[in-house]
Parts: sequence; C-alpha cells; structure tokens
Amino acid sequence: TLGPGDVFGEISLVKRRPATADVIATDTLGAIVLPAADFQKVLADFPEVHKFLDNLSDKRIAASRDLVGDDVVI
Repeated sequence: TLGPGDVFGEISLVKRRPATADVIATDTLGAIVLPAADFQKVLADFPEVHKFLDNLSDKRIAASRDLVGDDVVI
C-alpha cells in the first residue's frame, strides 16, 4: 500500500527495465508524469535522489524475491 509522498515506477526508470508492477488507485490522487529523458536529467542533476531511488528499487526487488523466490527476474 502506498500513501502520500510515496513513489512507484522507479524500478523501470532507475534500472532501465520494463515495468514490474501495476498500480490501482482506490481513491482520488494527484500524480506527476515525467518522461524518461526528463527523469534521467533529474537523476543526473540530483545524485541524492538517484541514490534514494536506487536504494528503494533494490529493496523492492529484494522484497519481491523474498515473496516468490530467487527465480524472479527483474
């Protein structure tokens, strides 16, 4: 479950791989859509954001592997 301030889609953008999950909103939400090229510029300009999202991606990939086993390919 995601809440205010949470992000999704970072695995595909940071790791440059196909999306690994779907998100369904259960209530009204606001979202920002950022084209991949613009996102890559943000990562280059703000290394702390890149590090945060890279760590978050690694944690989410590890959690997925814990649920389904090491055979998962992300």
